[in-house]
Amino acid sequence: MWMGEGFVSEIQHNRGREDTMDDVGHRYLRELVQRCMVLVGKMGSLGKIKTCRMHDLMRDFCVSKAQEENFLHINNILSLKLCEVQNNKVRRLAVILESDENYIEGVKFNEYPYLSYRVCCKLELGNLNYLQTLVNVRPKTIQIPTWFKFNLLQVLKVRNKKGAQDAIQMLISRCPLIEKLHLYGHLKKLPEAHQFSPNLAKLTLSGTKLEEDPMETLKKLPNLKILCFRQAFEKISKYESVGRASFNGKNMVCSKGGFPLLQYLFLGTLYYLEEWRVEEGAMPSLCRLEIEFCSRLKMIPDGLRFIATLQELKIIDMPKPFIDSLNEGGPDFDKVKHVHSLVLKSFCQRMIIVSS
Repeated sequence: MWMGEGFVSEIQHNRGREDTMDDVGHRYLRELVQRCMVLVGKMGSLGKIKTCRMHDLMRDFCVSKAQEENFLHINNILSLKLCEVQNNKVRRLAVILESDENYIEGVKFNEYPYLSYRVCCKLELGNLNYLQTLVNVRPKTIQIPTWFKFNLLQVLKVRNKKGAQDAIQMLISRCPLIEKLHLYGHLKKLPEAHQFSPNLAKLTLSGTKLEEDPMETLKKLPNLKILCFRQAFEKISKYESVGRASFNGKNMVCSKGGFPLLQYLFLGTLYYLEEWRVEEGAMPSLCRLEIEFCSRLKMIPDGLRFIATLQELKIIDMPKPFIDSLNEGGPDFDKVKHVHSLVLKSFCQRMIIVSS
């Protein structure tokens, strides 16, 4: 948004290297934090400030000053006059949705850096050349020309329904510089490795129900640092939801030379996974590994013993025999004895066992 307003207007040089406008903007934000004008809410998984906030007195002052100078308008959706937005009488707008409101109709988007609205009609996104963040989008609800690419998009979250496989592959291939990608919902098969951005650093798969081993494709992503497999809940009736795994296969293999920069791997609620094999030379940079509620997984991979960088291993809500095998004296303890921090918790345990 700062770039769109012209507050960050040019590339600058810093300590002998050329900073992009995005780098400059993050430096400005860090300076505001250092001056205690802005407080850090959360740090992102890739080391940048993810959310921030203000002290209430500072916020009140800023809102008052913004309204005085006609810089920003804050509206409840019930009082919002959409015609004013469409006629450009309001330059900057914050819209507060009530808890029972699902979407906004009739607002025409132009050059916004961030977009997340749930809509009931098609979104024309072909002119959003400066878009950097696009979340909660359903591929079948957007329209973009065949030639268009999101050349500045860095964050994408796709919510998918069955039957949109081609639309997802098309959307991902139009994002050449994306860094963070979240695929949510039924997918069945991943796009090919060359369709992903080479810049991709974080990938989350939620309830994708993949049928083929995803590691064969994902191991080829050169800059992937964070990989998460999570379940998603699908509503099957008014009162019932069912959990969906991100991978429905029984076997998973991380082969030699794969995942060169991967630092964090989360395997969560893979109901059907029985065997996970890690070859020597795979994931040479892995620091943190979490396995949660993979109830059919028979044992920890033997190849973990070769990952000298592994510092933290969490095994949560796994069967007691699986946990017992990793305790000192257990048959699999040798595979993980080099790990500095080991957290183990079985289904029936309330106490977490930590050994270092």
